[in-house]
Amino acid sequence: MRKSYCDSLDRRRRLLEALGGLPETTVENQEWLYMLEEETRHSLSIEGFFATEQELKAVLSGRKQAPEIFNYYRTALTLYDLGLQDYREGLTRLDLPFIRHIHSEVFRESIPFSRTRGKFRQGKIQIQGAKVQPPGFDIEQYLRAFCQCGADYLKRYDILAALARTHTLFESIHPFDDGNGRVGRILQNYLAVSQGYPPLVIKGIHPQQRQRYYRALEAADVGFHKEFPPPRVDSLTKHLEKGQFELLEALLYEGLRPRLDLAIATALEQKEALQELKELASHFDVKEATLRQWVGRDKLIAVKRGNRLYSHPRLDLRKQQGQLSPQQLWEQYSQTIKARSSVDLTKKVAAQALQDGYSKDDVKRILSHDPHVQEVNQKQGPEKGKKHIDQMIRVAEDRNKKARQPRSEQEKQRRQQRNDDDLDDLIL
Repeated sequence: MRKSYCDSLDRRRRLLEALGGLPETTVENQEWLYMLEEETRHSLSIEGFFATEQELKAVLSGRKQAPEIFNYYRTALTLYDLGLQDYREGLTRLDLPFIRHIHSEVFRESIPFSRTRGKFRQGKIQIQGAKVQPPGFDIEQYLRAFCQCGADYLKRYDILAALARTHTLFESIHPFDDGNGRVGRILQNYLAVSQGYPPLVIKGIHPQQRQRYYRALEAADVGFHKEFPPPRVDSLTKHLEKGQFELLEALLYEGLRPRLDLAIATALEQKEALQELKELASHFDVKEATLRQWVGRDKLIAVKRGNRLYSHPRLDLRKQQGQLSPQQLWEQYSQTIKARSSVDLTKKVAAQALQDGYSKDDVKRILSHDPHVQEVNQKQGPEKGKKHIDQMIRVAEDRNKKARQPRSEQEKQRRQQRNDDDLDDLIL
């Protein structure tokens, strides 16, 4: 699954770079400010500070006082702009003064924390509801080792693996008396922006969203549940790698992909106008419903404006799929297509691949990596396996042919509504 995540982000990253990279984080960039407002609400909700969109706007306009909200937004806006400038210079800041500065800004003008702003804690701390046991002393030494680890992770790992590890290690050390979650998430997003990605959003407004985040962290920080190692890079890394990062990486991917799509669309709009899907359908010579399927199956980038989806021929991700191997294509298709059984999955993958323009020979190579087909090969021989693939392709062709047949207007509306519901979690 994570390989599919990385392939998806890599294709988007290449496309964003081709369009000139991340757009400026100016007040005129409404898309960027929307992402920042969304992040502020979700991140503070994880800490127990809840605000509606209207309340957030009231705070940012000065009509309402809420220092926790205003400080987070202001700090994030400043730090992410710095991250963008650092990215353009090939820099990434990760040191103690920088971390102290984030904490100090998060608690600016907060009287209860006036003496502890930007200062590491001096004693033990217990994280409510967590199994990790943070170190009780030598916090500065732990943070120095953390900074070395984080810099190394950004060089060694892909963006999801690097962010998952740095975030887990920072939250496990828990260097401040309060505000560790807010500081950790702002730091995580600064690192993402400094690597050329937009800030991501870890959702936390609803209880189930917060619980999912907590479970992901608990699985990742398992190496620190029984004891905390000495403040050395090798010791911290050894214990950190005992963790299971799949849940956290999936969470980060879901928080990053829609914002990356929005950044790509914003960068493109500086050059060319986006089109409604119904207008774009004629360009691809397919139905609008097919374009909606492409969006849901990671073939086309689209953004939502009001109740309508907008895209552009340059946002066609299929153009970059030629760089993927048949095995990678199988993994990508199989992880995004819902099926009732292994046989049904084979049929649907074949149908979608044909619909995406792959030749029969290409589809055969893709299906050769299907575990169901491989099982047929092992039990009944290669010839039977080839015949099975040929049969699946014939069924897929028939399915595509029927799908192109006219449907009643009522049925088309029902299908479009179902597709819209499925897409809501994927696009902004």
